[in-house]
Amino acid sequence: MYLLHETKYLQETLGNFCLGRNAAEIELSRPEVLSHYKRLISNVFYSTLKSAFPISEEWLSTDEWNYLIAEFMAKHASQTPAVWKMPLEFAEFVIANDYAKTLNRPALNDLLYFEWVEIAVHTMTDTDEPKGRGSGFKPDSTLALNPYHQIIQLQYPVHKINANEAEKYKGDFYILVYRIIETGQVRFLELSVLHVVLLQLINNGSVSLNETMPHLIKQFNLNNHADVKEHLVNFCKDLLKKKILIIS
Repeated sequence: MYLLHETKYLQETLGNFCLGRNAAEIELSRPEVLSHYKRLISNVFYSTLKSAFPISEEWLSTDEWNYLIAEFMAKHASQTPAVWKMPLEFAEFVIANDYAKTLNRPALNDLLYFEWVEIAVHTMTDTDEPKGRGSGFKPDSTLALNPYHQIIQLQYPVHKINANEAEKYKGDFYILVYRIIETGQVRFLELSVLHVVLLQLINNGSVSLNETMPHLIKQFNLNNHADVKEHLVNFCKDLLKKKILIIS
């Protein structure tokens, strides 16, 4: 059902007022309630974003955090009515508008992104999970990857040290964020580029370590094949214990 033009106008005007944007005056029988509407809407934004980004909120000063939220409320047109997705739009807004540079906080983008990915992995829709067939790993065991995961690349190691300290170590960091199937808990693991490619090969189709070796040798121009294979055998065994890999 379409809203009357006047109703739509009033809703948009009230929304703009609550979000701190310029808005025409609204004629109400009780104009004093406007401040309460604005306070309630602000509380939703602040509580939702603080819950989603506790590390970022603690790292930034109160003025910096409040500034980002005020900018987001005033300048961003939300694309979804789902409150739980607001943090994604907030992170995208901050990154797209380069507030990391504005605030001289180089690690800000990575920290927001990392915290959001933890939420995204936690809330992934349940799917058909690969059925495990034991834990006795062999190089020719057919492997499958836990479906609840995401591999991300960061410039700063905010996943393991304070963001202020992380800013001293700019580089390429690959992180596997995954959800434990049995408990729903989210964990993360730092990977090398070799590990990333191995997991991508497994994720593209259930394969064994033996089947991936020719691809890895060619892509990375490896010479010490036996040492690399021994390393990857131990890596796979560790991932099996962590319930990241499954023998299918």
